[in-house]
Amino acid sequence: MTWLQRLHGGFNALPAWAVDSALAAVVAVVELSLLSLDPAQFDQAAIGYEGPTAVAVVLLLAASLPLAVRRPYPRTALAIIAVALGFAAYLGIPTSGFGVVV
Repeated sequence: MTWLQRLHGGFNALPAWAVDSALAAVVAVVELSLLSLDPAQFDQAAIGYEGPTAVAVVLLLAASLPLAVRRPYPRTALAIIAVALGFAAYLGIPTSGFGVVV
């Protein structure tokens, strides 16, 4: 048995809600960490993004936390994530887009 098969077997032993919740938490941390970067690095200063705001935090959490319920409600989770990322893009908030990919 290879290490990859052992790793896969370990993930299969975990409940689905635990894996999805952990995934949502990791994506939320990645999304929120992008707010701490300098806006000039993303060329976001050119479109008016000046830094993190409460709206940015709420949108990025809305773009990541629905991953916790993606198995029982996949369409609803995708819709919430897509709308939140759309508003974030419209406002010039830097995002990774991981929520849609996952």
